[in-house]
Amino acid sequence: MKILSRLDEAPTHGYQLHTELGLTTATIYQHLEELSGAGMVERLTDTGPRKKTKYRLTSDGELLLELLNQNTTEE
Repeated sequence: MKILSRLDEAPTHGYQLHTELGLTTATIYQHLEELSGAGMVERLTDTGPRKKTKYRLTSDGELLLELLNQNTTEE
C-alpha cells in the first residue's frame, strides 16, 4: 500500500521509491512488476539518452488504493 500511496502523489522512479520507503530495490521492483502485471501501475519510459522509467498509477490502481484506504479507516 505504501508504493500505491506514493505513486498516487506523482509518478516516480523505482530507485526513488527505494530511498523514500526504505525498502530494498529488489522488493520495490518485484512489487512494481506485480502491480504492473495486474494493471494497477504503468511504466513511463523517457526516450532521452539515459532511458529512465517512471511508474504511475492507472485508474484501476487509483480505485484499488481508494478501496484499501476505505477498508483501513473502517477498522
